[in-house]
Amino acid sequence: MNYRSIVSVVFLVALFTILPNNETFAQKRLLILSWNVESDDNTPATISKQLEEFEGYDLIGLTEVKPDNAAAYADAAAEGEGAKNSSYVEFNSVISTSGRSDRMMLIWDNTRFEPIGEMQELNELNPDSDHRSPMFVKLKLRNSNTIFIFMVNHLARGNADLRKMQAQGLQEWAQNEQLPIIAVGDYNFDYDIDDGQGNAAMSEMLQDDIWKWIRPDRLYKTQASPKFNSILDFIFIANQPNSWRVDSRILTDERQLTDDNQRSDHRPVECRILITD
Repeated sequence: MNYRSIVSVVFLVALFTILPNNETFAQKRLLILSWNVESDDNTPATISKQLEEFEGYDLIGLTEVKPDNAAAYADAAAEGEGAKNSSYVEFNSVISTSGRSDRMMLIWDNTRFEPIGEMQELNELNPDSDHRSPMFVKLKLRNSNTIFIFMVNHLARGNADLRKMQAQGLQEWAQNEQLPIIAVGDYNFDYDIDDGQGNAAMSEMLQDDIWKWIRPDRLYKTQASPKFNSILDFIFIANQPNSWRVDSRILTDERQLTDDNQRSDHRPVECRILITD
């Protein structure tokens, strides 16, 4: 064996030593989707088809879910996620009790995550019971020591004072939690892309740096109204461990931003987490 061959062999051995194998990498990577599916102006079959087309997501948070459509959305999400690189996938889901016909939903890969306890809602942040209480589950990444809270929120739209109170309540609640919190949803923070400013509720949410907005590198409006160039849909993390590397992006397929009676008028938001320990 000549010198060049010896060097090549040494390089390959070193490369495969430092790179994780595919199974290890997949175990340490979380892919999260957040989407307002627009309860009052969609065709459930169209939304279900789009959910089937999404691939690779471990955790999904939906807002504006009609209770009658929840089972179909859960089945569609599992169908899509189970169609690629997996021989067996079992998804689990919960739907909020608050929100009347405009509820929220959490979906997760039960083969990857073990739920700890029951779904919980922060009803104290929905004092009139006419809005949506923040909802969350506690999950453990199987075959690891990683435990975190997965939360979905849809803050008040037409009541600025209530929205501000809800944001302040989320900030105070997260401040008293020890576990990492991944919070997705439609926050109605009206973050103007041109001005770089959100409303008063967003300022309350980000008070004292308890919550971190996983800000996409490229910002696009997440709602279809031609009157506004704004972001309503966010992914936040609180108590982020040093071992987590996170990023996000707004999915810009124009099919997701057509304000008609079949599709949602919101864009989905994606977050990736790589656990490096």
